[in-house]
Amino acid sequence: NNALFCSSPQNNLFKKTPLQTTFSGNFLALMGSGTVPRRFTLRSALDCFLDFRIETIRRRSAFQLRRVKNRAHIVDGLLLALNVIDEVIEIIRS
Repeated sequence: NNALFCSSPQNNLFKKTPLQTTFSGNFLALMGSGTVPRRFTLRSALDCFLDFRIETIRRRSAFQLRRVKNRAHIVDGLLLALNVIDEVIEIIRS
């Protein structure tokens, strides 16, 4: 009896307020190989987006690491030249 009393206000709230809203969507995109459009679920769309973001972050991190390693190589060369600065000046003068 108590459950019947509680369910009626709850159902009215769901029906007459935006506590529960449904809407439809047409998920159509070029996924995977990107040649054929196909429909997909919200779950597969989110999975595809997360795969894309992970790959993007991985590529960006690899690029930044490569750039830092190249800069470190230049800095190592400058430090070596600084250690033997007298010989470097002698080579430049001759």
